[in-house]
Amino acid sequence: MSAFVAASATILTARAPILQVRAYGGDCQTMGNIMFFSYLACAAALPFRLAL
Repeated sequence: MSAFVAASATILTARAPILQVRAYGGDCQTMGNIMFFSYLACAAALPFRLAL
């Protein structure tokens, strides 16, 4: 149950930048690319962080 709560909490924070870009007239494609590559970098760095 706690994993579900943690996952649902992160989904809301992941959508916030996209909603802000749409609301204030930014470039959604660029924001999507930035988010994708930042999440990819976080996923690649996670094993190294867990090893510390």
